[in-house]
Amino acid sequence: MRCYFHLVNDQEHLVDQDGIAVTGLAMAFSEDLRVIEDVRQEDLTLNADWSGWGHVTST
Repeated sequence: MRCYFHLVNDQEHLVDQDGIAVTGLAMAFSEDLRVIEDVRQEDLTLNADWSGWGHVTST
């Protein structure tokens, strides 16, 4: 199964064009958490305001 992790707010959609291959829902959940943590770590260096943003995971 392939999962895509999109970031969305009221005005923008940052679409994951590539996605990642996962073996099941447990791996998809783990990867979802990893993506969120990666964005948080990048946010420390970018100093961006992520309020109002969410994420959508699709297959």
